[in-house]
Amino acid sequence: AVTLYTNPLTTLPLYALAFQVGAWVLPGEQRLPAWEGFSASGGVEAMATWVHALGAPLAVGLPLLALGFAVAGYATVQALWLVPVWHRAQRMR
Repeated sequence: AVTLYTNPLTTLPLYALAFQVGAWVLPGEQRLPAWEGFSASGGVEAMATWVHALGAPLAVGLPLLALGFAVAGYATVQALWLVPVWHRAQRMR
């Protein structure tokens, strides 16, 4: 299951989700600028503006998303590991 969320097809949605998480946590309105202006002449400046707008929300959202996935993964593994052990202990009693 872990390999499914780290493949190239899911990287962009995960980064978008991380941006949204960061935007929810940070004060003020966090939005990406429109994709307008990406041409051969002004493409570098437009891309720099767009990447700069990603900065703070993505920097906050990625660790929070990683922490959330880590906690969910730990809880899932513990539940999948301990439930059969608990049932076996109940049967032995």
